[in-house]
Amino acid sequence: ITDPETRKKIVNCGSTDLCAFMVSLPCVGKSPWTETNRKKFPWKNEEFDNYVKMFHYMLWCLMEIFDELTERGYPPLIYFELPTRNGYWHDAVLLYFIARYKLSKYYLYGCQYNLRAVHGRDKGKLLMKRWTIATQDCHVGAGLETNCNCTEPHATVEGQNTRMTENYTIELAAAFHTL
Repeated sequence: ITDPETRKKIVNCGSTDLCAFMVSLPCVGKSPWTETNRKKFPWKNEEFDNYVKMFHYMLWCLMEIFDELTERGYPPLIYFELPTRNGYWHDAVLLYFIARYKLSKYYLYGCQYNLRAVHGRDKGKLLMKRWTIATQDCHVGAGLETNCNCTEPHATVEGQNTRMTENYTIELAAAFHTL
C-alpha cells in the first residue's frame, strides 16, 4: 500500500459495490513488548520510532485509497484488526482513522476460536489472545465478538507462541465468512 502504483491498482479493483478491506498492519511499534524493550534497549528507540512512522504512513496510504473509492461512489467496508492490548488503539492517527470512517470496535478472544499454543510446555493449550476489530459492519462485528468462557487454564502468549498469534485460526476465518 505504500507504493503509489499499488494504491492505484487497489482503487481500480475496489471500484465495485461489494468491496471489503480486511486490514492488519504491523503492530510492533506499540506492542506491550516494545515498551518493555525501549527501556531494556534504549539504543534501539530510533528503530522503534521508525516502526511507528511506518504504521502512520501506511494508515495515510489507506486513507488515500479509501477516500478515492468514496469519491468514485464506492465507500469501502473496512475491517481493521490489531491486538487489543496494542498501544496503537490510543494513537492519534489511528483514532482519527477510526473517527473518519465511523468505525466501531468489537472484541474477540482467540481461545474462543481455537487459538492454541504450538510450542513449548504449553503446547496444545488455549491461548488468551485478545483481538479488536474496528468496522462499520455491526453485523459481522457483533457476530464475531466473544468473551472467554473457558473452564480450562490458558497458556501465556510468549516466546515462539507470540509470533504464531499474528495469524488467524481456521475457526475465526470460517466464522468471519459465514456472517
